[in-house]
Amino acid sequence: MKQEYLFVEDTHKAEIESYKPENVRCSIQNIEDSTCWIAVYEVSGENLQSAKTLSKTNDYITSKFNPTILTNESAAYFNKSLYPYFNEFERKLRKLLYLKSALQHDATASQNIKELESKDLGTIFELLFTDAQFIKDVKKNINEKSWQFTRDELINTINNLSENTVWDSLIGHETISVLRSDFIRVKNYRNDVMHAHNMDAASYTSALGVIKKINDQLDDELNKLVKSPEKEEANDTQSFNSTLNQALRDHETATAISVNVPNSSYEKFFHDIVLQSEIPPAVRNLQVLLAQEAVSSKYSELAKTIEEASQKMPAYVKLAQTLSSPEIKERYQNILRILEAQQDEHSKPQDNLEKNIGETPPIEESENPNEQAKNADPQPDIPEH
Repeated sequence: MKQEYLFVEDTHKAEIESYKPENVRCSIQNIEDSTCWIAVYEVSGENLQSAKTLSKTNDYITSKFNPTILTNESAAYFNKSLYPYFNEFERKLRKLLYLKSALQHDATASQNIKELESKDLGTIFELLFTDAQFIKDVKKNINEKSWQFTRDELINTINNLSENTVWDSLIGHETISVLRSDFIRVKNYRNDVMHAHNMDAASYTSALGVIKKINDQLDDELNKLVKSPEKEEANDTQSFNSTLNQALRDHETATAISVNVPNSSYEKFFHDIVLQSEIPPAVRNLQVLLAQEAVSSKYSELAKTIEEASQKMPAYVKLAQTLSSPEIKERYQNILRILEAQQDEHSKPQDNLEKNIGETPPIEESENPNEQAKNADPQPDIPEH
């Protein structure tokens, strides 16, 4: 097992050469025609003890000299050792959600399961452990502060806001309690493992301990579901599938409105609209469709036009907020009827030309008969009798 570190100058070379960790072979590789050189540390065998030994060496070298890490086989060993546990965890978590959804026996179960299958673990974590309304409330409260607030003030503000996650509503705060309390650590460890991040021995030990506990708790919960599904259904105080389906829709909308559009008044304009709970669904859907078109070339020109318009007409926001009010609804519907009628009129096919062959076109009547005679085609001279 090997560690390799790249240095670009000789500043620390003497100190590196004098560093001789126990049970580790050390060497220096010079690079011809360059000031760069490589420090190499090796141990025999590929096992946990070897990985921990090299991890200790890695901690010292990186913290003291901050070189470029070329090879980190101790971290690679930790990644590979943890992978089966995190793979097992993700599969069991999905199994739990699929079973709970299917046991409801309602029309949305199969659709929910199909959608969950298409989501990665990061998205599923957002669905389960984050509350979109809580996030909006936090942002709103912070943005409303007009002075240089303190850290304690922000903490108190957040603590006074309620947070209702899908996990707490449908699974239960105490169910699989280690996952509920440590889901952020689990997410970070999982990313380290799946994306080959450099881990040290302490992180490996911590990750292994927490993922084993979670897998054991998942096994217990799955066994309960399989052995007594009737009891599980009876204990539900709300529809698992309807709440899950709503969470999927909310996440879809949140993802659409967070499309990476350049910071502009256009972006703020539509975000202000969509964040208002009283906005009609039609307005929300319009915003989503516009956001989804962000990748098209036509959209860039459209966005610029709308940005300019939104700068001049901020009253649009207030208008959008009142579209669903009774006094506006009737007028709004009338406008729609007029527009639809105009569209129908313009879409009528032109008369068939063959049908009109030989027919005399109608002559438009004029309010001024003399004007009509004046504009008439000249007549041939009539011979005198």
